[in-house]
Amino acid sequence: MAKASIKKQEPKRDEVEFGPKAEKNIEINSINNIENNETNLEDLKNILQDLKNVLTNLGVNISELEVSLASDKNEEKDSNNEEKIDEQPKDSDVLLISETQGKVVLPYKIEDVEKILDKNKSYSNIQDVIDGEYTFPIDKYKNSSKSRFKEAYNLMRKKEKASVFDSISLATEVVFNSSLNPAVITACNNLDQLDVYLDCLSSNELDKFNYFKVKYEIVPKK
Repeated sequence: MAKASIKKQEPKRDEVEFGPKAEKNIEINSINNIENNETNLEDLKNILQDLKNVLTNLGVNISELEVSLASDKNEEKDSNNEEKIDEQPKDSDVLLISETQGKVVLPYKIEDVEKILDKNKSYSNIQDVIDGEYTFPIDKYKNSSKSRFKEAYNLMRKKEKASVFDSISLATEVVFNSSLNPAVITACNNLDQLDVYLDCLSSNELDKFNYFKVKYEIVPKK
């Protein structure tokens, strides 16, 4: 008996249409997508119009609402600008003598601080200059008499470029003035400022001293 020949069937594969028929189907799908997008856009317009009608019926003036929203944005922008301005470093006209923080901070002008920053590359920012050039430990003035003599001498020699004799004369004059905080001498830019301070101090009218303010932070007594 002859064996029946068995033809092995190949598994069906997904067929992809090519040619005019396929191009027509793609064109139809594209048209449908465009129509759907147009329908969605029209629906969105209708929703917005309905919302506008509802707000109008509630007595809300649309134009005023738009102006209000724009105003809020402008106010927020102005607020951000003010914050940036506040962040800018400012001059300080305060001599801080703080026992609580254990330091003395001299008055300064940002212009002078920036000049030091440009010349001295060891400082990386303005605060570094303030900490390094205008801030001292309060223990520097622990011995008041000695500090008064030293600061008065330095004021005359370094800031006024005075002679040694004149420098010693001023230092001797103020050394025993117990009412004069030596940090005030350090804060004075020249002899004129110190003279005005001493006059105000002797007449008990320190409120008339306008070159800088002196702020004390005292440790409360137990």
